[in-house]
Amino acid sequence: MTTATKRKRTRRPKTNGRTALRFILNGDIELPAHFSNLSAFRRWCMSPEYPEHGDVFWIDGDIWVSDEMEDFSTHNAVKTEILTVLNQVVKAHRLGYMFSDRMRLVHPRASLSVEPDTMYVSFESVRAKRVRMKPNKKNRILEVVGSPDMILEIASDHSVPKDERLEGKYFAAGVREYWRVDARGEQIRFDILSRGPKGFVPVPSRNGRVKSAVFGRSFRLVTVTDPLGNPTYTLDVSD
Repeated sequence: MTTATKRKRTRRPKTNGRTALRFILNGDIELPAHFSNLSAFRRWCMSPEYPEHGDVFWIDGDIWVSDEMEDFSTHNAVKTEILTVLNQVVKAHRLGYMFSDRMRLVHPRASLSVEPDTMYVSFESVRAKRVRMKPNKKNRILEVVGSPDMILEIASDHSVPKDERLEGKYFAAGVREYWRVDARGEQIRFDILSRGPKGFVPVPSRNGRVKSAVFGRSFRLVTVTDPLGNPTYTLDVSD
């Protein structure tokens, strides 16, 4: 699997006198060879031409394309656990909305259009218009526009350069809290980062737990081996 980055240019490349029409990854994922701006990219994302699989992100004028499949043990399983637990907390206390991946986050001033692994938007943020969830003509909500309260990104072998760049862009987008997980090593890494003067700063852990100001609770992410030898994750919550 590969990840490709396409730099935005003012002119489209030409071949034999013809303007290039498409950018094709591995003969499968197709996208236009040029987007004039973020608005054009957003329109394409809402069109029937958007690919059925793979990820296509706009990050400050660069197009990031990935057809990488999620690994179960180090990505999908831990994402499912965190989303499930946080969704239970949010629903039980009527706090807002949890979103899984494939829901697009857009922040025009930060020049961002991506699909985080998980994000949370509080009712308060919607009421205060920090976030807009405007339905399209078919009454479908396909974008979250603005500053979510929390975003989760889980590291994979091909996502590290993108995730490193996204941290600064999420800060510029006004995200209140950034959660990072890296489950690829022998020891799982779980960080909650809050906003500092110039960027995100890690929240110190106490007795193995990390406090989330957004959710008003402390969390600990642990892993054990299941009967088939695969890792299983538990996001432990305490007040």
